Amino acid sequence: MQYSEIKEGEIVLEIGPGIGNITEMILESRCNLVIIEKNSKFIPALKDRFKHNKNLEIIHGDALKNRLPKGDRIVSNLPYSITEAFFHKMLKMCFHSATFIVSKGFSDIITALPENETYSKLSWITDLFYTVKVHETIPNSSYFPKPKVSTSMISIFPKYGTQSQKILKTTLKQSDRLTKNALRESLIQSLICETKNQAREVVDKLCLDQKTLLKRVSRLSLTELRTLEVLVATL
Repeated sequence: MQYSEIKEGEIVLEIGPGIGNITEMILESRCNLVIIEKNSKFIPALKDRFKHNKNLEIIHGDALKNRLPKGDRIVSNLPYSITEAFFHKMLKMCFHSATFIVSKGFSDIITALPENETYSKLSWITDLFYTVKVHETIPNSSYFPKPKVSTSMISIFPKYGTQSQKILKTTLKQSDRLTKNALRESLIQSLICETKNQAREVVDKLCLDQKTLLKRVSRLSLTELRTLEVLVATL
């Protein structure tokens, strides 16, 4: 766990500990650990294995659906099926770093450059809000039984950026809202505007396409997001 940079006394969240092999290594750092496990069959084993650890809290729940406690670090061997969904959820979380084992394909996407054919909305979000460090790639031949894909060990660090980045992040957090409404709320939260009427005027001056404004934020295309980034930077 040397990549996670966990310090004694920090609050660490581990997503999907399974039977607790990584959990055991994390606890060696003398942190305060909260583990969130969805599969009920692992809960009794975890409680028994770590019954003497007073700095461990076990939560039986779904990391995608449950409201997670605040933590300094996030650590997980993320199931491939929830990797992208959890990545989006992280936009609503505050943390110093997140260290994950993910598929190499996912790692390649979030680190892709605009000229790369794998560049996507996920790549754009990552580049705007995070710094990603790929520590190492583990070939599938290192596992038994051998999985279909290789894996990467990565760490993600939030960027505390410009005002326009904060506006965009606040907008993306409102994924189910119409873009026009999410933007207005973001302008108020960022203190650019004090009232809804002022925010409405500012959004109108951005001259975004009406089709874009009437889309839900989660439905915006990469092209629309990049256009939004350029226009918000003019505020």
